[in-house]
Amino acid sequence: MESTAVKRHNRELILRELFAAPSMTKRQIADATHLSMPTITENLRELAADGLIAPAETRASTGGRKAQAWQFNASHRTAIGVALRPTEVVCMAVDLRGNVIAEHKVTMARRNDNAYYERAAHTISAFAQSLPSPIGVCFALPSSAARHCICVAEDWNAATESYQGISRILTLPCSRIARNVAYATVELHNHPLLRNAVCLYLGEYINSAVVMGGVAREGNLEHMQLDASGDVCRCGSRGCLEVLCSSRQLTEEGESLPGFFGVLEQGERNHHARMDRWLGSLAHAVNNIRTFVPADVILCGPIADYLDDSEIAQLERLTTCAEHVNPSARNPQVMRGCCVEYQDAVGAAQSLIPVSLNGMPDA
Repeated sequence: MESTAVKRHNRELILRELFAAPSMTKRQIADATHLSMPTITENLRELAADGLIAPAETRASTGGRKAQAWQFNASHRTAIGVALRPTEVVCMAVDLRGNVIAEHKVTMARRNDNAYYERAAHTISAFAQSLPSPIGVCFALPSSAARHCICVAEDWNAATESYQGISRILTLPCSRIARNVAYATVELHNHPLLRNAVCLYLGEYINSAVVMGGVAREGNLEHMQLDASGDVCRCGSRGCLEVLCSSRQLTEEGESLPGFFGVLEQGERNHHARMDRWLGSLAHAVNNIRTFVPADVILCGPIADYLDDSEIAQLERLTTCAEHVNPSARNPQVMRGCCVEYQDAVGAAQSLIPVSLNGMPDA
């Protein structure tokens, strides 16, 4: 008789193989897991009964009967990600493959009082009730890495208080993730072979995350000093990456980001000069990053959404540390990220997927 631990191991082994492939037959599962056919048959029957897998297509076999293929049932459970904006609550739901299946946005001014907590919790609960078997709710919050900055600390404290107030009301399991890590989580989902990278969120403010070994962690690269005589940053230092590469360095007073890039496309000289300075500062930052992390740099956020291939190529030319010590290795690249709308909420939801596969009550 197999022990409970061995049975669970075999079950998870088969489930993970099916999760990683579009569909598999028993023979393919046996080849991948080295489990016996009776063990595979028993586990497939139980996984199907629990709704975790479903029959796929039948395939030709060497015998008389076609082989039944099986596929992971991604819609069996759902995960919810929430972003608490200053003026709205954003809810995104993904299936167990990380694909967005539903979204809900409500205009709501964020306040740290019980009325806001109850209204936000009601919004999230109503959204959850419309979904099949939610695992839980993950909130994307401001990064804690830079909370020593006064204005960052205020935003971080306010968002943390909101999270605590709302999560006390919700009945679903709640967790939180740093917003920059949530952005990187989406990049990892869309680039499953990505092992090492630095993600830079480029907007009115800059955030960063470092991916090492396929795991995203908080970064604080936005406060890397590039010019000691530059303008004062919100962290108190001068000439930080955030000061030199935020959208404020591109737009004039009263000018929007779409407006800037619209005029840039028309060839206006001053806008091109600003863009060249901005690209030079970002290239300086990329060079610094690559001195200690020889990895791809992924650009996310509102500015990245407007960068075209020629500007990415120009940025690559400006980086002088692209050459690897090992000439046979692939040079690290500067890449445009996914630029998904509400990427922080999507990433928060996707961050629950590994947890769900490891610890699903019925897995």
